[in-house]
Amino acid sequence: MYGIEPLVHAIYLLATGFVVMLACRYIRISPIVGFLIAGVVIGPYGLALLQDSDTIKLLAKLGVVFLLFDIGLHFSFKSAWTLRRDLFGLAPMQVLLCSLIFSAIAYFMFGANANVALIIGVSLALSSTAVVVQILADLRQSGSPLGNTAKAVLVFQDIAAVFLLIFAATINEGGNLGAELYDAVMKTFFAVAAVMVIGHFLLAPLMKSMARFNDPELFTLFGLLIVLVTAVATEQAGLSLTLGAFLAGMVMGETPYRVLLQTELRPFRSLLLALFFVTVGAMLNPVALAGEAGTILLMMVVLITVKVAVFALVLKLYGRAPHQIVELTFLLAQGSEFAFVVLGMPVITQAVQAELLSQLIAAIALSMLATPFLMIMARRWSVDLCRKLEDTVCNSERQTLVGAKFKPVFIVGMNDVGRTIARALRTHDIPYIAVERDRERFLDATAAGYTVAYGEASDLRFWKALGVDMAQAMVLATPRYEISVQLNPIVNKLYPDMPRYAAVQDTAEAKQYAELGVLTYTANGVPRGLEIAVALLNDFGISEERIQDWMDDEHAATIEALAPVAVEELEAAAATEAA
Repeated sequence: MYGIEPLVHAIYLLATGFVVMLACRYIRISPIVGFLIAGVVIGPYGLALLQDSDTIKLLAKLGVVFLLFDIGLHFSFKSAWTLRRDLFGLAPMQVLLCSLIFSAIAYFMFGANANVALIIGVSLALSSTAVVVQILADLRQSGSPLGNTAKAVLVFQDIAAVFLLIFAATINEGGNLGAELYDAVMKTFFAVAAVMVIGHFLLAPLMKSMARFNDPELFTLFGLLIVLVTAVATEQAGLSLTLGAFLAGMVMGETPYRVLLQTELRPFRSLLLALFFVTVGAMLNPVALAGEAGTILLMMVVLITVKVAVFALVLKLYGRAPHQIVELTFLLAQGSEFAFVVLGMPVITQAVQAELLSQLIAAIALSMLATPFLMIMARRWSVDLCRKLEDTVCNSERQTLVGAKFKPVFIVGMNDVGRTIARALRTHDIPYIAVERDRERFLDATAAGYTVAYGEASDLRFWKALGVDMAQAMVLATPRYEISVQLNPIVNKLYPDMPRYAAVQDTAEAKQYAELGVLTYTANGVPRGLEIAVALLNDFGISEERIQDWMDDEHAATIEALAPVAVEELEAAAATEAA
């Protein structure tokens, strides 16, 4: 029986995950809540089905590692510069103010010495990356302005966490703090430089070479290898697993293969992250919580209240609208999973009473459990503010969410038809999401300056990673009827209100697609795809004058491009006639 015991534990975890996900979908609450409660039930203080082992701890830690890699995929160096005010201004100010307040509480109220109080204060100032990113995904706000600000804050906090670990370890060992911090800064600098160089000169060309085989499994293995290698490398360098994973994600995010990697690695991230939440729930002792409920709840309320107040103040100083302040403050007000690591370090356990530490850990876990419920309240409050306020920020954001002309178009295939549609949309400031499965066509479109994701559009997991949930319309520039027939019932169920267009070759194909509820256009115009492009622009409310101006420009550009070919043909004909 001993040999299969780990397998039995895995079965318990998988069964728990399935039941929790199914139940949460039915009652429409965040799966985070379900996983935390499930951890209490199957943990050592409940049914004792989940054993506290190094393997379980490692797998749970890997969940956060894959989460940071996923954040890195969305947080390129370009986006870091775009969000520099949040990353280098708002986030540091929040961490500084919260750290000072929590350190003062630990020093004056609990009698901790200055160093220990500072360590506790900074650890409590951090927010839970796992909780926040999952909630953003559930709300479909990962790429929104609110989501980008939250991610910028989390990225800074994760970097600050690395230096907090170094500080705590130095205090515990009695080392030279200045030298250790200098060493950490230099290591971080060289780690970033090394990952950038390796990514640009080795990984990007390698992925380009892999694309020729059109095999997603290759990218799965490659992504897993890169995440684990970079995480281990930075850990061995004295930094952290999560920093390496985040840097690897940033480098991969600069390549056209970002969405494919995200799609292939999402199951690993989701499974391991669910395990992380279960292990957090397993730390809670219901009996002990019941006996000390008043103290623990008070700690949780103080933690959330301080962070809400500080975030609100900082966001107000940075000129954020009231509805944004409400959502961001409650979204980032919980404790961090990183605090569990810090509070378990010898420098803390030797200086703080075990009972007090257990209460603090319980309060942090409960704050993570409370966040999804707090966000329900915050969302309602935010919507009410938007209804009452008449400022341009609120109105423009509502238009972005509900106004059709601001939503993207999903283009499947970047042949001549797809490119024509992309040019039409880009000219009229309409965003688009494009995907191409053919390697040569993908490379050609990318080289021509189009924004294209490489991958198989028939994989519906890919759609979620691309952000098709927010699409206004879908265009099949390279339709495949056998695939469309198979996916049609699912697409109709998932996206019932999204119109679909297809570029067909003849009347027979048009009839087939019309039976599926797809609008069809024969791509015989010059340039190819002109008919669908005009139809889309009309549906988006673009004026006839602007459409005609664009068509004239396209005709002129097409004639100019074909002119050298025509001249060569005339010269060849003249030479033949003279001979």
